[in-house]
Amino acid sequence: MTGLISDEMDATQKAAALERLLDTLCALRDRMEEPGRTLVTEKYFQGRTWESLQVRHGMSKAGMDYIIEREISGLV
Repeated sequence: MTGLISDEMDATQKAAALERLLDTLCALRDRMEEPGRTLVTEKYFQGRTWESLQVRHGMSKAGMDYIIEREISGLV
């Protein structure tokens, strides 16, 4: 029984840490300029594929990578 309680507390602590991390990532994303913010949101928060982003935004993957990297560099 003690092990089960310990496992549940551990899972709760991990969930809380992941929630804090997600909040931090969202805050950083919100500081980005467009179109980087939209690209990051669609790719990493909504799970869209690079191929769908290429069609949707009319950009190459290299172009989108450049925009995302530039925005991330601006946050550091």
